[in-house]
Amino acid sequence: MFKKESTGNISLKNILFVILLALAWISAVFCYENPDYYSYRLIYEYYTPAGLSNSNLVDIGFVFLCNFFYKAGFSFEIFRGIYLSIAMFLMYESLRYFRKDNNFAILLYLIFPFALDVVQMRFMLSTAITIYALRFLKERNVRKYVVYVLIASTQQILSLFYLLLILTLVDKKLLIKIVSVLFIVEIVCFFFSNSIINNIINKYFRHYISYLDYTQYANNLAYLYIFMTMVIILYVYTLKDFPDADFSFIQKIVLLNLLFIPFIFINENFTRLFRGMIFFIYIGMEDSCKMFNLKKDRRIISFLFCAFMFYIHLSPHNDFHWNHVFLTLFKNNYFWELIKGEVV
Repeated sequence: MFKKESTGNISLKNILFVILLALAWISAVFCYENPDYYSYRLIYEYYTPAGLSNSNLVDIGFVFLCNFFYKAGFSFEIFRGIYLSIAMFLMYESLRYFRKDNNFAILLYLIFPFALDVVQMRFMLSTAITIYALRFLKERNVRKYVVYVLIASTQQILSLFYLLLILTLVDKKLLIKIVSVLFIVEIVCFFFSNSIINNIINKYFRHYISYLDYTQYANNLAYLYIFMTMVIILYVYTLKDFPDADFSFIQKIVLLNLLFIPFIFINENFTRLFRGMIFFIYIGMEDSCKMFNLKKDRRIISFLFCAFMFYIHLSPHNDFHWNHVFLTLFKNNYFWELIKGEVV
């Protein structure tokens, strides 16, 4: 994890990076208020002991963990801390697997979408499990990957959509054709036939009606820009071939990520799907910088993409998320309050 300089001393850059990771962990684990905090606490301390969560509220794997930790005598704060710590560890290890000597994508992740993942802790763990499982898909072990995704879906059902990533095993030229056709079909179905989708949801997925009916940002102009950005990514990746096998695999993930964009027309919650693969978008865009001949800093494109996403979702431009998602990591936090002497 640490690199050594020629002098034999540990790199200052890596020391600062570890400190940043520690601060991120502290901000996440010791935060005691965010939009979903009390909902999860209610599930843990009331609904789960009463046996109500399994069929009415959340996915079965999360209920199982709540039951296990609750019966073991752990408080919700300890349960939440362990839960988030596991997710963060899996994400860190997974990115190191794909990019052993580059922490830049992790730094971008901490800018966006880390704060949102802390709030949506079930999706954070399910995504972390899926990202970890991608090493098996890269090694063409489909069975193992499917098992891990199914486990991830017990924390957040949306993870099942990541089974689409099995298409990374398809030849690149064929994959581009498949993505292009499916992308157009999705746009037509989701944008022009939303009522049909809603009927299917009402008929077969009634357990998730309240979840899927949430459409806060469905018509927001910002998603037009996200859509355009993702199309640019598709353009970049269909033109450029990378000699390294890792890049080829990451390239395919980015291409497949386009298939998650049209789901925005159904519901804002589906933005999580492409957000879950943000690590690979950062890595891929960074490597695509070679075609722009940016000799001094080949990371500027991925940084600009990260800054753009932060602006839409977490900056003061989005008042609710700025005050109740991002700032709460620092303002409503046991550790920082202790440091400031505010905890009695």
